[in-house]
Amino acid sequence: MSIGSGYTASTNGSSAAEQDATSMPADGPSGAGSDILRNRPEVLVGAAFAGGILAALLLRRLGR
Repeated sequence: MSIGSGYTASTNGSSAAEQDATSMPADGPSGAGSDILRNRPEVLVGAAFAGGILAALLLRRLGR
């Protein structure tokens, strides 16, 4: 059964464009950075991991 393009399996018959328009907050960030984080949450996890390593290195340096 083909449902056509622009539809996702998790919607209730609404198109992907309609769902994006209704789910985006009016006063929230709408830049390219928020799109990347929304579509690829592993980027945020990687940034948190890198920040943790950087903090550990700085704390180790200050502890000497």
